Amino acid sequence: MGYTHIEERKLNRFFFRDKFRSTLAFLTMSLILSVVLIVAIVFWRMTQTTPDFYATSGMAAPILLDVLAQPNLGSEPLLPPDRPEETGLKDLNF
Repeated sequence: MGYTHIEERKLNRFFFRDKFRSTLAFLTMSLILSVVLIVAIVFWRMTQTTPDFYATSGMAAPILLDVLAQPNLGSEPLLPPDRPEETGLKDLNF
């Protein structure tokens, strides 16, 4: 006892309807997950604190540096020398 032509069409229609609904549900869940991840990444980047930067020559304790919005283009150094007698490269003996 095989299927009649009408029963086969009904089964095909149900198959396509069910497949369409499952695909639509999968795409909806994928879209929701993508939006949640994008919002989480944007929130994480917006609330991220600026990192701390330290400088040391190995002879002195680390010095906390101030974060600047642009590079130091002036001739004045931002840090004092490690030792007061260090004023330039001419004082160094190799």
